[in-house]
Amino acid sequence: GTYTSTQDGHVVNMLGKAVTLRSSDPSDSDVVAATIIDGENTRRGLACFEGETNTTVIEGFTITNGFGVGFDYNVDDEIDNWENYGGGMSNYNSSPTLTSCVFIHNIAIGEGGGMYNRESSPALTNCTFTDNEADRGAGLRNNFNSAPTLVDCNFTNNIAEITGGGMYNSNKSNPTLNNCSFINNTAEMAAGGGMYNNDSNPTLNTCMFMGNTSEDSGGMDNDDSSPILNYCTFTDNMATLDGGGLRNNNSSPKLTGCIFSSNSSADKGGGMVNYNNSNPTLTGCMFIGNN
Repeated sequence: GTYTSTQDGHVVNMLGKAVTLRSSDPSDSDVVAATIIDGENTRRGLACFEGETNTTVIEGFTITNGFGVGFDYNVDDEIDNWENYGGGMSNYNSSPTLTSCVFIHNIAIGEGGGMYNRESSPALTNCTFTDNEADRGAGLRNNFNSAPTLVDCNFTNNIAEITGGGMYNSNKSNPTLNNCSFINNTAEMAAGGGMYNNDSNPTLNTCMFMGNTSEDSGGMDNDDSSPILNYCTFTDNMATLDGGGLRNNNSSPKLTGCIFSSNSSADKGGGMVNYNNSNPTLTGCMFIGNN
């Protein structure tokens, strides 16, 4: 069924408890899970703000129509900017476990359309972020020492008005991604159609970036960041300025066994472009048919 709420801020607040919130059929999430948390474009879907750990488990839901609305989670009698972030879910100093969840059609007027993490490191497995919108980090936004782990997660058709269509990592946020995909995500005004990293060093293993677009860096953008990429592919990504597949600015990523094919940019670096003391290390990588 579909579950809504009349309370301010969110549909579900896990209240710091080591409990499992499970749908009627947690395996039914290939496209849209049958059990739905609906924010009705008025409130966010899920909130974890009381130090939840991996013993707080959320499994098998579709989280949709969430809206990042201000709520005084830290109880300081004012609404801080970050308390408006996270349309589908917002985590503050919390690291819950999410399995087989779908974040679709969520919006944040600011950051984290699908999910916003601040000093939080949730564990996500088999989760999907689709058609979410925000100014920055339309699919997932990681900020201030957030280090989530993502396994078999997909980011598709998310739209950031400014930066980070699929994912935006900043302020020493170092997520780990295994076998994840970024497909057809967009950053409309700036950089990082698939992923944008600023002062952050994520690790990506066997991940795919395909068909993402932005002004700079259709696939991935690194500013003051040195991520590690192992056996990742960048295909058919496009930048209307520089760096169709990958753009590095004062960044020194390490790439092993990565493939850049059929990426394009209107100016420099169809496959990859490096600026301002960028010194990437590439081992066993291939560049094929970039334009």
